[in-house]
Amino acid sequence: MKSRQLMLGALLIGGMIVAPIQASAYAFYWGRIAVQTSTENSCMTIAYGVASHLGLSGAKRGQLAITGSRYGADATITCFSGSPKAMAVIMVVSNSDAAARKLYGELIVAIPQGKMLDN
Repeated sequence: MKSRQLMLGALLIGGMIVAPIQASAYAFYWGRIAVQTSTENSCMTIAYGVASHLGLSGAKRGQLAITGSRYGADATITCFSGSPKAMAVIMVVSNSDAAARKLYGELIVAIPQGKMLDN
């Protein structure tokens, strides 16, 4: 019985040494913010305008969200109608914390007022 346990332990340890272990770290930032409109459609228009102005590559407007990338970070923005103001939900993910934080910071500042930041 002991030799069987030793053999199993050796196989497990050997497998861990031989098998490549890939660890990935991701940064994810998200938040919601009121927008200077009350309708979902107007909020989405503002969000798409900001995404385009900031130069998000592959910026697309779908039925549910605006998506695009910048600095190696991927962003998704969606909106909900509200009274008196609609809400934008901003989500940014990247394998670089600095990239995710930078893009999130730009979006969270620009979207509430429909403000177009200078690049």
